Amino acid sequence: MPHIMLENTDSLPDKSFLELATEMRNLGMDPQPFFEIAAQDILTQHGHKAIPYVEEMLSQMYVQNNPDGLYLWQELYHILDGHKSMAPYTLH
Repeated sequence: MPHIMLENTDSLPDKSFLELATEMRNLGMDPQPFFEIAAQDILTQHGHKAIPYVEEMLSQMYVQNNPDGLYLWQELYHILDGHKSMAPYTLH
């Protein structure tokens, strides 16, 4: 079995989520599946209150002037809002 050396992560620069998503796109990778997983987790945890929860988080990110948080929560909002519009309807 080969010996694997792990790099000391203390010296690695911290990247914001926005920078990570941008870097993924630059490398030809789509970050959307990660947003889908996160949105599904929020939906599972909060049910019908998922969108109001995400709206509250968006509001907090705006107040904090946090572009990284705004990017993340806007993406999650768009996914959850899209799921709402795809929900089955009963016609009478």
